[in-house]
This record gives sequence, structure tokens and C-alpha cells, in this order.
Amino acid sequence: MKKLKLIVLILLLSLIGQTKAATTLATWDFESGYDQITEGKVITYVPNAVDWKAIAPIWFNNYQPSIQPNVYVGNQADYTLTCFAKSRYCDFRQLSATSHVLSLENKKSGSENALKSSTDFSSGLNAYFEAKFPTRKYYKIGVTLALSCYDGVTDIEVVYSVDNGKSWNDAGTYTSSSNFYVPNVAKITLPDADDKDSVTVRVLPGNGLKTYWYLDKLDITAETEPVQKHTVTYFDTKGKEIGTQPVFDNSTVGRFFFNVDNANMDEGYTFRGWYSSSIGGTHHYKEDLITSDTAYYAYQTKTETNDIGTSWNYKLEKENQDYDNLHDNFRLIDGVWGNMHGPYSQQLILNVAPEAEISIGTCMYSASVNGVAEFTITDPEGTVVGKMSSKAPKGEDGKIETFNYSGKPGLITLTCSASNAYYHSIGINNAKSVKVNVDATGYASYFSGAPLIVPEGVNIGVVTAIGEGTVTVDYSVYKPGDIIKALTPFILKGTPGDVELQLSSDEGFMPANNMLRGILYSKIAGTGGSYFYQLGEHEGKPVFSLAASNGRSYIPSPHTAYLATSGAISETDAQLVEVGLGDTGISSLVEAPAVKNIMYNTNGQRVGNDYKGIVIMNGRKFIK
Repeated sequence: MKKLKLIVLILLLSLIGQTKAATTLATWDFESGYDQITEGKVITYVPNAVDWKAIAPIWFNNYQPSIQPNVYVGNQADYTLTCFAKSRYCDFRQLSATSHVLSLENKKSGSENALKSSTDFSSGLNAYFEAKFPTRKYYKIGVTLALSCYDGVTDIEVVYSVDNGKSWNDAGTYTSSSNFYVPNVAKITLPDADDKDSVTVRVLPGNGLKTYWYLDKLDITAETEPVQKHTVTYFDTKGKEIGTQPVFDNSTVGRFFFNVDNANMDEGYTFRGWYSSSIGGTHHYKEDLITSDTAYYAYQTKTETNDIGTSWNYKLEKENQDYDNLHDNFRLIDGVWGNMHGPYSQQLILNVAPEAEISIGTCMYSASVNGVAEFTITDPEGTVVGKMSSKAPKGEDGKIETFNYSGKPGLITLTCSASNAYYHSIGINNAKSVKVNVDATGYASYFSGAPLIVPEGVNIGVVTAIGEGTVTVDYSVYKPGDIIKALTPFILKGTPGDVELQLSSDEGFMPANNMLRGILYSKIAGTGGSYFYQLGEHEGKPVFSLAASNGRSYIPSPHTAYLATSGAISETDAQLVEVGLGDTGISSLVEAPAVKNIMYNTNGQRVGNDYKGIVIMNGRKFIK
């Protein structure tokens, strides 16, 4: 009885093995010695039972290698592996204590590939590995590669032909590892290679790259029973069919046969990928399993930029969850979708212009630490430029918090003080102009993170000298239409009221001898022995008033210019210096110590005595 049970078990195991119907057609592992047969310019390398040993460089100008597999089904000579690098060589070498490889060298200029595409070799196929093999009565042909690159991570294309190189199919992209001692392994399927007399696979390393390539192992696998195939049909943005791609059942596409070049894009729009419908829907990825015939639609949305004057608003509680792919101007670090409360993460990255209003729809469910819930805002260089609330009060879910950014354009980062914050909405209003308030004296100072165009009807000057109780202001440095370089502090003389200056996308210029300094957000920190003067008003006249001395810090109004000296402007310790009204800008010392108190709100706007709230006056904060 035991013997009968054993026989039944063996039969069952045999049947199970047959249902898998998988086999390895050939393997090249380069771990053996080789017999060498030379016929003309071809050297055939046949694996033998002798221990491995290095084989000296084989120069392609002299010989072409033809390497037979270590493992094979059928006739060994039906399987060949070769390689090529223009005017260079290959060799068999030891890469590590446990790895022997076929090494391909193409370091000479002109030996690198210069391909128009992975299947168009007309412009210069100068380096490749190539394997040929039959697949009669075999199906679901697969190639497993273990390949590394001396110069680290780079894309490597795999193509194949079933008509002896008359035409080529794109099989996918292989990425080499960062460590050439440890090759990445890629498994690639060849949907059109079933049951063929001959299949040719080419591995195209690094288009435009000169380096060493190390092939550690190559396997050809197959199944003995036919496998169902499906068709992926591609459509452009207008709904027109582009072409098709065969894919094995329950397999991935591996690589999209078509890309942005085939999508028929509209101007000003960005290709977002392949989706289930022409208006979006489900995003298709290369890793998705194909279980039926499938339609792939090219999907585009308007390109998001940080151009001057553009505005972008995102309602994230209703937004498609594919926000990282669909948007250019914001990105969440390790973001997670939070349903009706929008996504959440600890860090939010925004792409902004030099002058921008940022608005965040905060959430009452955002985290806080010891009651503190705020964003720290850093500019593209990592400098902290301000803070804003990251949590809405209870009952005010979705409350809008704002921050006026001024500085270097590009990617700024908002980091929540707690582990995460929800984002109901995000708004980016990239300003096209700034307004400078000229007071009753006809003067104002300004400092912007953006280049500004000098308007008609005003004079723009910089301080070029400080004398004994005098300040020299040069108004000849800029004329109307000139562009003031970003982060240039200046004095504006004009008619009292708001003066609008347009932002510019050009760089502009900064006078070389400008003694003014500027501030965008934070307080001025002294270093000891410093004297700080800010533009103000005294008895209806513009003056530079002593704001802080001997290194004392003070908080100026945002976007203002100031003077900093290593000593007092006057030996008599006077606190006021008139701004010159003439061409030279030279004025005399004002002996009166009293300065008209000018108040600003926390946004840097000048306010009157009837204003209620937090104000900044003479560098200090007060509540009125």
C-alpha cells in the first residue's frame, strides 16, 4: 500500500511539473574555461570543463567573438552570443571574487552609440551585445540580463528581431546599478518571439556614453505551451489610434511602445502619461498587469510654470489623487491622500516667481506639537524666509492662510512643525507688479526679490557716499525702461501715493557702488559697533533716522532699504540726516532728535493712528 501511494505521489508531482511547462533554453554565465576555434576573423568560444581563466582583449578590428552557451537545449551551436564596440575590444575578466564577466570597452570617442531611437540604428550603432537563438515550439520567450556599467546608473535599451535584423521591436529599458561589482538583473519578455526559426536580441548600452560594460549572465527562458496574448491599443490626445503593442496575459507592458512624440500634443500643454480615457481616469503604468485587451489614451494638461503674472489654484479635497504626476507647481514629500481633507504630508514644495502670494487652505485635523502648528518656509537656497499657520482653528476647517514671498524664484519648501498637515487647497499667485508707497515727502525706499522695470515719472537712486552729516543719492543710475536687478536696494522719488513697478523676466543690473542694504522679511542683526539708519520723515522732510546703534538688532518694515555704517554718521551723535533734494543728493545734518513715528502693520503696509492691531514702529512691535 505504501508503494502504491508513493507511485501516485510521483505521478502527481510529474503532472504538476508539466503544468508549469517552463524551461531554460540557454545560459551564458562565463564561469568556465573555453576552447577557442578561429575561422577567418571569427573566434568561436566553446565552454569546457577546465577552470576559468582570463582571455586577453579581442580587438574588433581583427576578430569577432562568437560565444556558445554553458547551458542549452538542443544543438549548442544554434545559440550564439557576440558583442561589438567600434575600434575597441572585449575580454573575459574577473570582476570580483565570485564574478566572471564578458567585458566590453568603448571608451574611445566615436565608439559610443548615437541612436535616433532604440530601433533606428542609422545614426550610429557603435556598441552592443547580441544573442541569437531558435524558439521553435517554444512560447513566452524571456531574457534575463545581469549587466553593470563602470560609470554607474545608466539606461540600457533592449531590442529584438524575428526576421534576421530586417526590423526591430523595442523590448524595454534596463537600468544598470550604481555599483559595477553588483549587476542589476532585468527580466524582459519578447511577445513576438514565439515559435520562430531565429530570434536576435540586442542589448544597446548607454546611448552617447563611453565606458566599460560588464555582462555577468544571460538567460533565455520559454514555456512549452502557447500563452494567451492581449493587445494594448494606443490613442493620441485627439482620440486617433497610434498603434498597438502585444502583451502576454498577466504580464506587464515592460515599456510603452509609444511616447510623447506620438501623443499629438497641444502647445502649452504637458504630456501626463497614458490613461484609461482621453479626459484622464486611471493612470496606466508599465508595471500594471495586462489581463485583457486594453486602451491607452495620451493625456495632457496645461503646463504649470512660475512665470510672472500666472496664478494657480488647486482644490485638493476634490483633486485627482495622481497629483504628483498631474501638476508641475506643487509636490508633496511622502504625501498620502486624505480623502475629503485633501492629501497630507510634512513637507510641501511649491514652484513660485520672485514675488508671489501663497495661500494654503489649512485643516483643523492637521497635527500640532504642544499646540504649535505652523509651516516654516525656506527659499530655493534653504534660507528660512518666514512662517505661517499650518492648522485651522476648530470650526474653521479650510481656513486660508497667506504668505507673501519675495526672493529667488524656483522651488520653495513649506515644512510643518508637526508630523503632517492636511492641505484643503493651494494657491500660487505670481505677481506681475509691485506697489511702492511714496509718502508725503515724495520718497520711499524699496528692496525686492524680483527684477523691476523703472516706470516713467519717477527717479530711482542709490546711496553712493556718506559724509559728515550728509548722504549722497545718485539718481542717474537708472532711467525709465531700465531693469533693476533683483535684490537691489534703492530710493524712489516721485509723486506721493502708490507707484507700480512691473516685474521683469530679464536679469537687469545693479550699480556697483550702492551703499544701501535691503531686507525682505526678518530683523536686522548687528555685529557690534554698527549703526543702522532707515528712511523716515521729520517735519515733512525725508530723513535717514538712526534705527539702532552699537550692534543692536531692529525689525524694519519688509521690502525696505537701509544704511549701515561702522560708526555714527555724525561725530555729534545726531540722529537725523536729510535726504538730498538736489542733483547731488548732498544734504546737511538735521539737529533735531525727534522723529515722526511711522507705523506699519505686519504685512509692511503703512497705517495711521486709527489702525487697530499689531504694528511695527521704530523697529519695535506694539498692539494698538
